Formats: sequence, structure tokens, C-alpha cells
Amino acid sequence: ATNADNHISSELGEIKDQYQEWSDECIYISDYEWQEFVPTRDNLVRVEVKIVQWYSGSPNIKLTIEKPLGNVLTHKDLPASAVPSGTCDWVSFDVPNIPLTSGDSYYIKLTAPIGSEYGWGIAYNGLYPNGTSSQDPADWCFRTYGVDTTPPHIKIIKPEKALYFFNIKLFQFPLPFAIGTIEAKTLTYDNESGINKVEFYLDNTLQTSDTTSPYTWTWNTPSLSMHTIKAVAYDNAGNHAEDSISVLKIL
Repeated sequence: ATNADNHISSELGEIKDQYQEWSDECIYISDYEWQEFVPTRDNLVRVEVKIVQWYSGSPNIKLTIEKPLGNVLTHKDLPASAVPSGTCDWVSFDVPNIPLTSGDSYYIKLTAPIGSEYGWGIAYNGLYPNGTSSQDPADWCFRTYGVDTTPPHIKIIKPEKALYFFNIKLFQFPLPFAIGTIEAKTLTYDNESGINKVEFYLDNTLQTSDTTSPYTWTWNTPSLSMHTIKAVAYDNAGNHAEDSISVLKIL
């Protein structure tokens, strides 16, 4: 598959951004080879490439991110023991994190030192639409990952400005007014890394943490006054957002 859409990675909070996953064969890396990519995210935390080693005594292989070619922004070396032997497969390079400018061109460069025998998966069909390579017209196999920096969306949608009698809405009211038990419910979503949990607070005291949609909490303790319900949503990257309402509750 070739694509440039955002997909949630198995790594917590990571988003797969740019990639070329199809390979027709693995060919030798002669000195160095490069692949251009154009990110849609504003950061880079990890790169995967489909590579192989044919000599276990090869010196370390180096992956660099460059902009433009020749100007190294970040890099990572791996020993031959970390690279599959004889069969091309995906290898992760956990590069030091760097900011990116969405829409600009960047380059993944693999450098194989003298005395090494490394190969890189290459695709001749279904080409990556957003960049060229050192083997143009062909692509080197790669995946880039960023992290989610966008807070989730959360809104308390129940109770509304209405009178409730034991969780049954009777009619509209100038403020949320509950007689007896009332359920607090939120509209919560995150289009990047997904929702991890929603915490519910009553007057800043944690009542429950819900990890399953729809995110709710049932308030069934006695009251004779106004209180504040606060809901805090956390996504899988650790970003959070909150919403709160004041509720008059008796019984």
C-alpha cells in the first residue's frame, strides 16, 4: 500500500504519517540512498524502514533525517544484529524527536559504511505521491511517525438546563436541577490518538474514571445545594481537555 494518511500506531499516542509499504525486492545500499517525504504532522519521533543485512559483521547502519540533503536534523545508528538477516523486514529507528514543518520536503537517508552488506526494500509500482528517491522512478520502503499534540474534545451533555426527577427529564429550566439520582454524560472524542479515559469530579473531588464510551457517571449521593461537575478527557498521547457545569441537586 502507498499512502499519506494518518493512522494510529501501536505505540502509545503515535500517528503513522507518511509511508510506502509495498516492496518488490531488496537491493544493496551502495554507500547511501535517500527517500523524500512530505509530512502532514509537525513532529517526527520514529522512522521504520524495510531493510536486510547479508553480513553479520557489517558496521552500523545509519539513518538520518535531512533538510535539505546534506543537512542532518537527527540521526540513529543500529548494529547489524538489530537488522534481519537474509530477509527484508521492518526495522524501527527511534530517532531523537524533531519538529517538522507540514508541507515541506524532508529526506530519509540510509548510509551503509564500507565493508557492510545492507539492502533496502524498493517499490517500482504504486509510487509514493509526495516525493522522489535516489532510485527515481522508484520508492524506498519507509514509514514516518509523529505524536498527537491536539487535545481531545469533551462536552457535558447531561444534565442539561432542565428539571430532572430521578434521572428523568421533565422540562426545560434556567439551570440543571436534579431531584434524586442523576447521570452525568459527556460527548467525548479524539480524532488523532483516541480517548484513553474520562475522569468525573464533584467539586474537584474525583468520583470515577471511565474508559469506555459513552463516558458517564451516576451521582447518587444526597445533596441540598449547588455543586460543580467537572469532566476531564485524556487521549492516548496524554493531552487533556475539560468541561464543567453547575448543578442544583436535592435528595
